[in-house]
Amino acid sequence: MDPETGTTISRSTGGILVTGSRIKITPEVLGAIATGLGVPLRLVQAAAAEQYVGLVLGDPAAPPSASAGGRHLEEK
Repeated sequence: MDPETGTTISRSTGGILVTGSRIKITPEVLGAIATGLGVPLRLVQAAAAEQYVGLVLGDPAAPPSASAGGRHLEEK
């Protein structure tokens, strides 16, 4: 459950994600997934960005770099 909004995902949606199929995502759904997995939201956001639009982040676990405007980007 996303602690800020109370959004949850169903077991069937979790199963769909495990198979690699796509679901409709929202910030609230990403928050629910991060909470359910016990990982930082930033990691789930990075994984979603890579899967949906091909964006590859340098190290999503690293804190944002002030010199890069908070973005860690590299070409795939």
